[in-house]
Amino acid sequence: MPDKVTLTTEEMQSLKDFQNHFRIITSQYGEAYFQHKMLTAELGNMDKQMENLEVKRIEFMQTLQTKYGVGTININTGEFMPEQVSPSNQNA
Repeated sequence: MPDKVTLTTEEMQSLKDFQNHFRIITSQYGEAYFQHKMLTAELGNMDKQMENLEVKRIEFMQTLQTKYGVGTININTGEFMPEQVSPSNQNA
């Protein structure tokens, strides 16, 4: 059986440094992963809110179109300008 050998102080310090760095990086990875999961969930909620808002916007615009017809609205004044129908499109 070979004789027991003791590592040098520098070698022991290097081993401890590797272990310490590994623990730090593992902890940082865990924190980053958790933050990623939280952000992903938050983005998912925001996507749903945007989809709901778009549905409501479309429904509102359809309501306005039913009430006023096709045209444009000046968002600053609230004035509605009906779309001009050309004579060639009236018979279509």
